[in-house]
Amino acid sequence: MKKTFFLLASLAGFASLTACDSKTENRMEDQAEKVELHAEMAGDSVLARQAREVRDSVDKADPKDNEDTTQDAQ
Repeated sequence: MKKTFFLLASLAGFASLTACDSKTENRMEDQAEKVELHAEMAGDSVLARQAREVRDSVDKADPKDNEDTTQDAQ
């Protein structure tokens, strides 16, 4: 009976120990979040640049339309 109880206590202790976060794991998660954030920011800036390029190309193709919308905004 003592052996069974000791074995169950050992397994429960080991299971709870493996469920704990380690400092290394936390650092790796923080680093992954930073990389993800930088990737999202880079993607947003690329999309913004592409949107400006499209808007500028439309303005070059039809400058009269651009002048009309500028006057409407004022």
